[in-house]
Amino acid sequence: MSFQVAPFDHQHDTIASAMEYRNLPGGNARGVGVTSPNTYRGGFLQQSVSAVHHVDNSVSGGRKFETYGFEYVPGPRGYIQWYANGIPVFKIDSRAIGPNKLSKIGQRVISEEPMYIIMNLGFSNSFGSIDFENIKFPASLLIDYVRLYQHPDRIKLSCDPEDRPTSQYIMDHALAYYNPNITFWDQTGYGIPEYDINSQCSK
Repeated sequence: MSFQVAPFDHQHDTIASAMEYRNLPGGNARGVGVTSPNTYRGGFLQQSVSAVHHVDNSVSGGRKFETYGFEYVPGPRGYIQWYANGIPVFKIDSRAIGPNKLSKIGQRVISEEPMYIIMNLGFSNSFGSIDFENIKFPASLLIDYVRLYQHPDRIKLSCDPEDRPTSQYIMDHALAYYNPNITFWDQTGYGIPEYDINSQCSK
């Protein structure tokens, strides 16, 4: 359960009182069902506001299914709340990433840009050590169902909404998006927008 934030807070600090952690009832001595703050808070390339939720080892190999979900309300007064087995276990609201005078940054928002859902079986040494000697390939990620609900007054099913248009930008930078042989932005010739904390961002 992770929310990536930019610009970054000094020392990746957030307002802890704007985050909630809950454990599932019936947790055991092995920590199953326990939710706690993630000790990793970011690096040079990201700030991470996240939590760790311990899952029973039986939820693997198709032996048992559990339900997971999240409620997402974008904007400067928004929040994200994650669920396990229908119970809220972690919540962050926008106050956690409020203005920071030391970092010279204002209120960040729960992202309002169009997004899509990705479900994949990925692993990395960044998340924990990998037992390559015993891991078996091919591996499977079993998903029983996916459901998406939207508020009836705020339904959006587009990657190019009026308040966050993207199509024109892509067409204006077609070389970067349609040429599979380009792997670095500086190969496009478009240049990188300049930004100074004391001035406006140039287009």
